[in-house]
Amino acid sequence: MTPPAASARDWDITVFGATGFVGRLCAAYLAAHAPPEVRIAVAGRSRDKLAAVAAELGREVGIIVADTGDDAALARMAASTRVVLTTVGPYVRYGEPVVRACVEQGADYLDLTGEPAFVDRIIALHDEAARARGVLVLPCCGFDSIPTDLGVLWTTRALPRDRPLTIAGYLEGRGKFSGGTLASALGVLTSPPPPRKPRSESGAGRKRPAIHYQRELGRWGLPLPTIDPVIARARPGCAATTGPSSATRTTSRCRGSTTSAWRSRASGRWSARPRSARCGACSPA
Repeated sequence: MTPPAASARDWDITVFGATGFVGRLCAAYLAAHAPPEVRIAVAGRSRDKLAAVAAELGREVGIIVADTGDDAALARMAASTRVVLTTVGPYVRYGEPVVRACVEQGADYLDLTGEPAFVDRIIALHDEAARARGVLVLPCCGFDSIPTDLGVLWTTRALPRDRPLTIAGYLEGRGKFSGGTLASALGVLTSPPPPRKPRSESGAGRKRPAIHYQRELGRWGLPLPTIDPVIARARPGCAATTGPSSATRTTSRCRGSTTSAWRSRASGRWSARPRSARCGACSPA
């Protein structure tokens, strides 16, 4: 199947799941900040709900009716747009058909997942075809795992580059889970662990820290069962940036200001930098 030419597409970016909590936020942000020449569409199962979302956006947007259980509708959606941004989760349950449609129709793909099993699955099923067709498939483009990825990058650039480092990121969040986020989290927590894979990165495969008291920060922390550490280690040039024998882990703590913390293996000392932003890892300024 030959992907349609980019010039034949009706939309530059389509937000799939635009009637959900996170999808509505994404659509509103794009409508407010994307240049006027960027053509936006909203997609989901209900035309009436999509029309209500479109009426709130303050600019002309397209409406595409599609469902994860309808392969033909997903193919039409992917064929009509250059980029599909999907917020339809849990991704391990609903995400793979969307990736498949994008790869087959030549549309780039973005999502907000933090589900390791889903990322492993789409790599196994679609990596070769996506490469052959020149399709970008970019999972983990939300809270999982942009704060971690940019936080590690900023931290390593602020420290000496000729020393091995262990980086521990502590994140704090306030608010409520959306339904999709809660379902994804429950899915990750209840899924059996995947078979252990040999990794070349030093520090990978270490046992996750248990619930612990971080004396330097004066806070309790617990591990987050997300894909963040893998994403941080997979950054292109990460080894050159962080030096030899680097490792990362991500934890969450219950209260207090958001803080980035790290320990140098050379000195054995911890350093910490409080951040005023709620997600300080992704705001280095």
